[in-house]
Amino acid sequence: MNNSKWVSICGEDFVIWSQKQHDFGICFQNLFLHIPILAVFGVSSAYFFGLHTSTIPRSKVQRFALVIRSIISIMLTFSPIIEICYNIYLNEETMDNASVLLGVVQGISWFSHFMYTLRLKKGLTKNPRGPMLMSIIWSLIFSLTILTTRSRYLLYRQSTDREYTVTESFGLSCFVLILQVAYAISLIPGEDNTDFTFSRSPLEVSETQSLLDSSNYTYVQFAGVDDPQYLGVAMEHTSLLSKLSFSWVNSLITKGASDTLTNSYDLYDLPPGVGSRYNSRRLENQLEDLPSSSWSFLKGLHKCYAWEFYSVGILRLIADCSGFAGPILLNKLVSFIENKSEDIEWGYIFAMLLIGSTTLAALCDTHFNFMMSVVGLKMRGGIITMIYRKTLSVNSSKLTSNLSVGEIMNFMSTDTDRIVNSCPSFHSLWSIPFQISVALYLLYQQVGVAFLAGLVFSIVLIPINKLIANKIGELSTKMMKQKDDRVKLTSEILRGYKPIKLYVWEQHFISEISKKRDVELRYLKGRKYLDALCVYFWATTPVVISILTIGTYVLFGNKLTAAVVFTTIALLNMLVSPLNAFPWVLNGLTEAWVSIKRIQKLLDLPNIDYNKIYDQNKLDNENDDNVEILISNGKFSWETTPINLENKPNTISENEENGVARNRENGSFKLTNIDVKIYKGEFIGIIGPVGSGKSSFLAAILGELSAESGSIGIRHVDTGSAIVTQQSWLQRGTIRDNILFGKSFDESKYKSVIFSCGLEEDLNELQAGDMTEVGDSGGTLSGGQKTRIALARAVYQDKLVYLFDDIFSAVDVKVGKHIFRHCIMGLLKEKTRILCTHHSKYLLNADKIIVLQNGYFKSIGIPSEILKSDKDEIMTDLELELDAPMEMNKDLNIDDSKDNNNLFKEVSKKGSLELNVCVSYWKGMGHFISISILMTVTLMQFTRNTTDWWLANGVTLQDTNSTNITTTFFELEEMNLGLIDNNNMKTFLLIYLGFACLNTVFTLLRAFIFAYGGIVAAKTFHKKLLRTVLQSKCVFFDVTPLGRIINRFSSDTYTVDDSLPFILNILLAQLFGLLGSLVITVYGLPWICVILVPLIPIYTWLLNQYRMTSRELKRISSVTLSPVYNHFNETLLGLMHIKAMRAVVRFQRENEENIEANLKAQFASQAAARWLGLRLQLISVAIITGVSLIAVIQHQYDIANPGFIGLAISYALSITSSLAGVINAFTETEREMIAVERLNQYLEVPSETAYYVMDAPFAWPGQGVLSFKNVTLQYRKDLNPSLKRISFETRPSEKIGVVGRTGAGKSSLIAALFRLVDLLEGVISIDSIDIKNLSLATLRSRMFCIPQDPFLFSGTLRANLDPLGEFTDDEVWSALRKANLFDTIDSLGGLKCCIDGSGSNFSVGQKQLICLARAVLHNPKILCIDEATANVDEETDKIIQNALRTAFRNSTVVTIAHRVQTILDSDRVLVMHQGEIVEFDSPDVLMSDSNSYFHKLVENK
Repeated sequence: MNNSKWVSICGEDFVIWSQKQHDFGICFQNLFLHIPILAVFGVSSAYFFGLHTSTIPRSKVQRFALVIRSIISIMLTFSPIIEICYNIYLNEETMDNASVLLGVVQGISWFSHFMYTLRLKKGLTKNPRGPMLMSIIWSLIFSLTILTTRSRYLLYRQSTDREYTVTESFGLSCFVLILQVAYAISLIPGEDNTDFTFSRSPLEVSETQSLLDSSNYTYVQFAGVDDPQYLGVAMEHTSLLSKLSFSWVNSLITKGASDTLTNSYDLYDLPPGVGSRYNSRRLENQLEDLPSSSWSFLKGLHKCYAWEFYSVGILRLIADCSGFAGPILLNKLVSFIENKSEDIEWGYIFAMLLIGSTTLAALCDTHFNFMMSVVGLKMRGGIITMIYRKTLSVNSSKLTSNLSVGEIMNFMSTDTDRIVNSCPSFHSLWSIPFQISVALYLLYQQVGVAFLAGLVFSIVLIPINKLIANKIGELSTKMMKQKDDRVKLTSEILRGYKPIKLYVWEQHFISEISKKRDVELRYLKGRKYLDALCVYFWATTPVVISILTIGTYVLFGNKLTAAVVFTTIALLNMLVSPLNAFPWVLNGLTEAWVSIKRIQKLLDLPNIDYNKIYDQNKLDNENDDNVEILISNGKFSWETTPINLENKPNTISENEENGVARNRENGSFKLTNIDVKIYKGEFIGIIGPVGSGKSSFLAAILGELSAESGSIGIRHVDTGSAIVTQQSWLQRGTIRDNILFGKSFDESKYKSVIFSCGLEEDLNELQAGDMTEVGDSGGTLSGGQKTRIALARAVYQDKLVYLFDDIFSAVDVKVGKHIFRHCIMGLLKEKTRILCTHHSKYLLNADKIIVLQNGYFKSIGIPSEILKSDKDEIMTDLELELDAPMEMNKDLNIDDSKDNNNLFKEVSKKGSLELNVCVSYWKGMGHFISISILMTVTLMQFTRNTTDWWLANGVTLQDTNSTNITTTFFELEEMNLGLIDNNNMKTFLLIYLGFACLNTVFTLLRAFIFAYGGIVAAKTFHKKLLRTVLQSKCVFFDVTPLGRIINRFSSDTYTVDDSLPFILNILLAQLFGLLGSLVITVYGLPWICVILVPLIPIYTWLLNQYRMTSRELKRISSVTLSPVYNHFNETLLGLMHIKAMRAVVRFQRENEENIEANLKAQFASQAAARWLGLRLQLISVAIITGVSLIAVIQHQYDIANPGFIGLAISYALSITSSLAGVINAFTETEREMIAVERLNQYLEVPSETAYYVMDAPFAWPGQGVLSFKNVTLQYRKDLNPSLKRISFETRPSEKIGVVGRTGAGKSSLIAALFRLVDLLEGVISIDSIDIKNLSLATLRSRMFCIPQDPFLFSGTLRANLDPLGEFTDDEVWSALRKANLFDTIDSLGGLKCCIDGSGSNFSVGQKQLICLARAVLHNPKILCIDEATANVDEETDKIIQNALRTAFRNSTVVTIAHRVQTILDSDRVLVMHQGEIVEFDSPDVLMSDSNSYFHKLVENK
């Protein structure tokens, strides 16, 4: 333009595009690009500067970044002024008006921005980067600065005499660019360290707060009422546009970014039809209408979800078709650019069609994925709820004989996941062949039969991939089996942590677990290397098939054009993914079918039908309505020897009869010839030797045994019965929750129950009273406390029939007598009571006593007949009532405000992952391996992008019609690329092949090094975790639920083994792939920076918003998933209790509530993922828009480079997956890194001290003299001391009996002696040697203890007795003979007989005898016995005591017991009360003093 007006403004002709520089004119850039954007920048800064907001405290790093930003803003304010002054001074003439105007606008805008940065220091936004709008505008300025610097450089290069003004202008542009880069660096600090709090809303009111509390003028309201934080029901009252764009998810994202997502109540309520209750009912109704078959479950799913499942496929079809429009339109657009004669309108038409097709594909793909996830959630909720309900409706005997706990848990987790994940796989089953067919057709249109070369290679890879997949599947199965075995053994060991520490077996079991871990890692290693091979094929396939196809096309004599090359590459890229995915789709569907059949196995089990179990006609035929239970000629049996259920106390006494009874057929214990009639209100006693069938008799009454013949009738079937078993079943929660068991709280009734069950004193001693958290299975309570809480639960239920299985074994005699008087013969005196016990004194008041032996009734009669033979030998009880008859304590500690539950809550860190988590994984891999991975992935991506660049250059330079080509910032098109021309295609292809081969080499190295690094990290973390946990202090196990620890060894370890390396590998590949694509795109089209750079803050904003939300949703999902599994596990352990007390409906409801909370978290996660996915695809659309329009504009000025435009568009078409892949992989990696964070938490657990001063003297201890001096022991700071400055000393080889009521501190003596807990003060010495000076291993190995809870683990009996292999078989048999187990073990197959997990195929009494045999085998100088004979009958107790006297006559023996008979022959008796020693003298001396506590114990019968 030669208009004089433009000359006055610009100082020269106004030029939009300079053919000389192949660039936009400087004046055009100043007037139409810089000035408008700077003006908007300045106005926006001024607006935000004047905006009034609250002050936000900044961290030191944030304040420093803002100071740097302010300094840079001032420098950018004065830089244009200095430039103007300098130019005027140097040239002595006026500058052009456009430059002056630009300088003024730039100075004002940056000064306005300087004021804005000062305002930002005080607040404005939580994020120190400021509002997103400012970041976007600055990004535009930054991109224009880069392009202006490029333009100045082109002027500088082409100026002949290098005028000083040109040089100075280029130098100043570089200086401004450096300042802008520094400004970008100052934007790095985010909001993570900001101190910012949110008020809670709505206000919470406690249960005990007065309704008219004058100090708080608020009212209680339902959650969500007028609550601005309440999100409401998902998609309710939202417009079509909001649903289409997922704008309805904005409120969730905002809430997540503001760090106010803490639990499931903060999420959307589920839409109608997604809830678990509704879907389980639908599924169950469909299954009821179908005939039972191996297909019924699948048919039921089909009938429930067919319409919504299949109709979603329409979206998949539209998305696939729109996806193929991309390569077609790419071909049209590049052909248009190559053809100089076509009208420019066609270019814009093709560009707009390309934009429209990618937008349509984005919408359809996003909504398909979301709708499929909703269908999956419906199925998940329905299946899990149905499995749970089925478990509660099946006979326990049939359930445990057909399925293990592990299998049933897998039904809910792995199998359900496989079925749900198969939903999108089903659509892939038809979508993939469709995609392949269309891609092959389009390829044929482009390159003819040359496409077969690449296709053949891809097809050859299919069976290879399938073979690898099958092998991976085999290795995965073996690995999972080994993992199950390892976790099972770990679980058993963790349950027996105390005996293992007492016996110094830590190293042995670390070795045993490590052996199983090594086998598991061997399979993992094979699987990972095969995975690496798959990754190699997946990453190199696009390059290889491109070479084969293009090479074949050239060999056929065809000429390469940009349109053909890049359309072909785009189509080949679209072809590779379906071909690779198809075997996995088939594998996923196969696994889903296997899971369906597995679940069908559960569904095929018959439901329990009490009408068939109980013959009510028999009762109706009785003329006496007072008959409560009637059994006629009954023959009952367990289905089979129960499969190991790991911790299975729900079957009474762990099926105690399975151990020794001779009444067996095919390994199944039977009750035979059972005839009994029990009347209402009767008190029935059941006695018999260990393994005689007492517990099985109770199970038969409850309908848990299969009736082979005869009949059984119970009067009140619907109301059920209350049961208390030997090994108490408690739920995780407070003591009150366990006692109420779903009933409403009645304070008067509650207090009477607490009193009658002897819990008053215990609750008053606990700081939180009955609001104390008991932990998993009541792990923080003593055995007696657990039994009494279970008893209180049964009593509070107010049933008509009560079944008690040896409840007095776990309590001391004083408490036992209190329970007997005030509970069994008090509150329950009008009830029907059946008591199995070894304590015959409690049966003197029974209406009838039944003697069981070997599964049949030996005799039935009244107490005077049955007990007459040993009436005078009924054992004297240890503790009778020391004080006057007890009265109910009106000041019982049941204050609701007290709560110690925080002690047991799992610590979950908030916010971003700390750097040390990533560093710990880096160290786990090793520095050399980690650096090698980064190097190989960098070289892999570099060679991949170089290969594409070489191809684009080749097709460009081959096109002789292209006269004006610009490829880089620095005019690289002027370089002499003489190797590539029309006459040297062979050389071009060889170099192309060379780059591709390098790429395959680096890809292979990267895959295998990463696989090796993952295995190294997996091995390192598990080894550290195992050693840390097993060597940790006992208090760690006391306050940490077992399930939480096992979760670290199972779920978190599996994540570190498999999931984390997999997703981290993907993250690196996606990140480097995205960077490579952007670099090549900018290389080919520099002006795309105008669009790309502003998208960067948008992309990072989306990343941060989604990352923060997704992270919290992941944590909520994990937190809500744990109760689902915990509740299900508790249910499996307590099936008998739940069904007996008819609490099935309540447990089903609780399960549904737990699942509902988890479904809300998963629904929110899916919605957030789709919200992100759509926006990322729209970013990709924006990039495609920019590339397409710039290509058309360049074509208009005849400067378009077809090769690089084709490459840029082909990259842009795939950039959606790269953008989404980086965010998803980054977010998923951060999620999976939580597993490393959780493992690190346990790696920091304090270990038992390894410090010691001296080695033990030879043959120490020789005398076995124990000395306690002012010993005080406190388990935790929140508890009262268990031992209070106690002092005593024993004599050599003395036999000490220890007595005291529950909680008196008896077991704490053993804990102190074995240093299970560190002393608060005092000294304990053995043979004058302070035990704290010895190593723990030395100290514990020189003593032995028979613990209160017997410990057995899976394996042979030989391994249980002598795991270290220190004794001969003869010595082992001798020990068994002394423990009265010789005949029993011999009948079971000898020392090689198998013991199930936790010894579930032995009774509690038999397990204690095995523990006694261990002690006899070791023959220690000091032996401690902690109530080890509480669960054996009196005759067996006599045998044991005789064995102890014989085997340990030269040893110091400390015996804690509940029976006087057990300690009457002790040399001295130590009487304890509330952690203090009351008396310590010989039994004779204490008995001679009528005022002694011990005398009162014995005399007060």
